[in-house]
Amino acid sequence: TKVKQLFIDELEKIEWVYKLSPETINIPANGEVQEIQVFNLYLKQKNISKEILKTIDQAIPSPIIFVLRFDSFLKYQLTYKRINEADPARWVITDYFGTDWMPSTKNKNELPVKLDLDSLYSEIIQWFLPYPKKNEEMIREHVERVLLIQQKEKEVAKLEKKLKNEKQFKYQVEINRILNKTKIEIEKLK
Repeated sequence: TKVKQLFIDELEKIEWVYKLSPETINIPANGEVQEIQVFNLYLKQKNISKEILKTIDQAIPSPIIFVLRFDSFLKYQLTYKRINEADPARWVITDYFGTDWMPSTKNKNELPVKLDLDSLYSEIIQWFLPYPKKNEEMIREHVERVLLIQQKEKEVAKLEKKLKNEKQFKYQVEINRILNKTKIEIEKLK
């Protein structure tokens, strides 16, 4: 009921725009990605709840690129989606990555030249990831590293807030030690 209300409150219209598949773009599907869907989501407000995106992603058994539209602006969002190793009928969904809002008149990126849908999907995901891929890193490892960096950045923010509010010097020293260690870990991951 809560998610249904979010759909009503936040979405004006959902439009299935493209299907990237062997039939439509003439490249084979040799791996787990058999097709990629592209949806336009017309928003009533500038923000969208992740629950809406997650609900759509869980209902459709293939990767999805969301094009969020509000007034004359657009924003791309997607998650890294892979088949569950324990249950091949289900998909694993990570956190969402995307662009900032931009004018809808901005030129769109052309699809990269790739030999199969898996490598095309990997390349598209890399467009949205905030940190570059390391040598010989597979897309799954790249996404996991970016998610770990984001998690550690949240830890840093919490520790900085805790340090600011702490009055006792001995606790400040300990918090500062953990904070510096976490910042070093982030730099290594980047």
